[in-house]
Amino acid sequence: MISRPKFCLHCRMFGDWQQLLPGMPLYICNECVAEGKGKAVSWEEIDNKVSAPWTDFQVASLREYQESDSYVPFTCHNNHRLLVRESGMRCRKCVFYQIWTYDWTLDWSWFE
Repeated sequence: MISRPKFCLHCRMFGDWQQLLPGMPLYICNECVAEGKGKAVSWEEIDNKVSAPWTDFQVASLREYQESDSYVPFTCHNNHRLLVRESGMRCRKCVFYQIWTYDWTLDWSWFE
């Protein structure tokens, strides 16, 4: 398996990094964290998670979000974009399944 290189969202450098948000391929290097440019958000800190199953309206919003080239999609650990289903999101290349998303990806508010 080939994994895409991970670079810092702020300084664009490669190196020691932390994942900014669970489920998304956004990273920050330890140097930028030390400089106060941001910090990784842990799973426990996220209070706007919504678990599947999702309604047809929610699936349509999340599916469009995932297919958009303007926003950062949810990915598996190998950075493959996840496919959306009513029961959750799955990777078509790996054995990876995710049954949650952020609330704002389900109500089209990200589209505004």
